[in-house]
Amino acid sequence: MTEKEVSVKVQSLDGGNPWIETFTSRTDNPKKEFEALLNQWNIDFPDNKRKIVEIVGNTGKIYCDFHKANMLTVVRNRENYDIMECSQCKLFIKRHGLGQGFNYQRECKPDLVCVECNKQFKSKSGLKKHMDVGKHKTPEWLPDGV
Repeated sequence: MTEKEVSVKVQSLDGGNPWIETFTSRTDNPKKEFEALLNQWNIDFPDNKRKIVEIVGNTGKIYCDFHKANMLTVVRNRENYDIMECSQCKLFIKRHGLGQGFNYQRECKPDLVCVECNKQFKSKSGLKKHMDVGKHKTPEWLPDGV
């Protein structure tokens, strides 16, 4: 599932001016997901209850959706890690430790990634210059065949 950043206008039940909260939605129904978060907030903090005023909208940010790309944990130079790949932009990253705590939010920009050398560029012009030079270097931690 693609993660999207969503803005929601909330207000204290005591009144006052509403403000905008930004959260990362992992479902197709961000309002329902935020309502569940807000219900839990209201249970945990009964003296500071809040309500939704409106869903302002999607901020346009989409986050990488990483999954494990290697079958076995890689062991190199006394370092153990798994290789995670984004299903959208094909960017690889190293994950140290167990997968349960893995929550790496990186804004996904598939049109700014060089898949040959696993780099994400800040601009399309930077990627174009890199592609024109053509000197691709795969990171040493990324084994062949992943």
